[in-house]
Amino acid sequence: MIDVEKYFLAIANTTSDMIHLNDADGRIIYANQATEKALGYPLNKLINTYAFEIIHPDDREIIKADMFTISRGNQLPAREIRLLAEDGSYIDVEVRGFLVSLEKDTYIGAIIRDISNRKKTEMELDGYRNRLEALVRERTLKLEQAIREIKTLQGVIPICFFCKKIRDD
Repeated sequence: MIDVEKYFLAIANTTSDMIHLNDADGRIIYANQATEKALGYPLNKLINTYAFEIIHPDDREIIKADMFTISRGNQLPAREIRLLAEDGSYIDVEVRGFLVSLEKDTYIGAIIRDISNRKKTEMELDGYRNRLEALVRERTLKLEQAIREIKTLQGVIPICFFCKKIRDD
């Protein structure tokens, strides 16, 4: 028989995703080593703190609602939020919560993925897209101006009605 706990800990401590287990009051009772690496908190400092202490204030209410929904046995899609790192900065993460039932107690588990690089890339792409759209608008205005000038010139230059050549008389 395999030692499931040993394998779970091996997986949990080698994955790059953060894994948390919260009690019914919202205290973090387990966090893997990826959490320490991503957020900078020593695990012994993070354990027994309330999860909401490291969640961005603007994201707390939606996570509170999500935790309530999950505690009722419902699943939710992953959600993007911000977590407070030990250095005071916030990192963008994608969190997927789930219900864990052990004996008489239930817990809220979470798999948390750092998406800071993805968000940075998305912002850069938005900047490129905005600059490209501005260039297209600018080019379109120039082309519209050129068309107006051509139409004006057509009205001024004498063109033969039959052969379409410019008359020089």
